[in-house]
Amino acid sequence: MKVVHLSKRKILFQLCVLLACVAAGWGLKTRLTPAEDHGFGGGVPYVVTTDAVLENTAPVKKYIATVEAINSVDVKAQVTGYLDKILFDEGSFVKKDQVLFIIEQSRYRESVNSADAEVARTKANLKQIESDHKRNKVLFKQKVLTASNIEASESALAQAKAAVKAAEANAATARINLGYTEIKAPIDGFIGKALITKGNFVDMSGRAMARIVQVSPIRISFSVTDKDRLIAMKRMETKGGFITDIKVVLPDNTTVPVKVLKTFFDSEVNLMTATVAAYIDVQNADKVLLPGNHVDVLVKAGEDRPLVLIPQSAVMQDNLGLFVYVVNADEKAQKTYVKTGDLIGDRLIVTGGLDAGARIVVQGLQKVENGSVVKQSFVKSEG
Repeated sequence: MKVVHLSKRKILFQLCVLLACVAAGWGLKTRLTPAEDHGFGGGVPYVVTTDAVLENTAPVKKYIATVEAINSVDVKAQVTGYLDKILFDEGSFVKKDQVLFIIEQSRYRESVNSADAEVARTKANLKQIESDHKRNKVLFKQKVLTASNIEASESALAQAKAAVKAAEANAATARINLGYTEIKAPIDGFIGKALITKGNFVDMSGRAMARIVQVSPIRISFSVTDKDRLIAMKRMETKGGFITDIKVVLPDNTTVPVKVLKTFFDSEVNLMTATVAAYIDVQNADKVLLPGNHVDVLVKAGEDRPLVLIPQSAVMQDNLGLFVYVVNADEKAQKTYVKTGDLIGDRLIVTGGLDAGARIVVQGLQKVENGSVVKQSFVKSEG
């Protein structure tokens, strides 16, 4: 086997080439690898700040609510017969007393005609008996008729009068039944689909023919704690019996104010949930609310007053409590512990530890340490 001997010069040359390749690779890696972001100023962290603001507002309570119809009616027949006409568009808005269905009317018209004829007959009979009774009284004075004869005449007259009243009552009933062949809407509201089709026999079994639901005004119901109920009742005492500053968040996250017509609470606490049902009746002229909707209700929990507000994103927590970083005039971030209250939108109410106007860090918090110098970009706080 042949042994290859390398000269020292060749070995040194190969070693130099290897070191040059390593150096070139390291330089390429350094260029291609992004440098660690230390912000501006060579390691000074870059943060976004805003001011703690003082606003005249009040805490807002948010409740999950359900929309209910104040009035809803199942349309039913009060007479029997075959369904002749359906006079509404399914899913449309109908007005009170609008004709919805017509049941065959011919036999009910005949009943009215027959009843009217009976009224005419009994009135004619009464007229004849009244005339006879007048003559009988004259004959009785002349002692042509006896007392028993005049008593029989008076009885016949009374019976004839009763027959007229009975016939008139039957005629009125016949007209009422004829009116019932036109089935009308008892309330304003949206009507669903027809639950019976033309040509079917309609009876008085209680089967619903359609359903009408009132949508304006409409009721919103939700549950509150007894504490919230007591607070609301105190406000209602000074607000004329109901609270008006209420907003509703629709299923598409649109927030709309509502005109409150009535507010009231249930008469007892639910023992299972320790809550009380609250009800708000509101105008719904544009019909954006429908029974069965699930919405959020925003209710002010008090009267407007000056409150210090900060973004919720600015607040952090450690084992000592909640804190924010306040940037002072020397561009240093100081850890400041705060006390907070309710949430208004995405901002927290500050109840202690921070004054309005303090500049706080809202972005870049993970880069900040207590007492560290920062580079800041100020963003105006928006309510």
